[in-house]
Amino acid sequence: LGRDDYDLPGYWDMKEGGDRWKYFRLNNRSHNTLVINDDVQRTKAVARIVGYGFSEERHFAIADLTRAYMPHVRMKSFGQERKTKCAGIWSPMRRWV
Repeated sequence: LGRDDYDLPGYWDMKEGGDRWKYFRLNNRSHNTLVINDDVQRTKAVARIVGYGFSEERHFAIADLTRAYMPHVRMKSFGQERKTKCAGIWSPMRRWV
């Protein structure tokens, strides 16, 4: 991707549908996250933590990402789990409702 250029047209246009999100490196397509129907995440979305747990065997957290992926989903929860006895490997926990 090379160096970033803060003077690109629309780089600071952070509103919903703004030109900033058309740059690959600045939207969810270039980050290790979900892309639904080839759309970018909603800019003002807030993801609540709806579940979490800790034990000697595993740690996990689940976030409600519904607002980030509107209008493509009714409810989308996404979580990450870390199994402590597996050398710190993270594995996705996905629940579609």
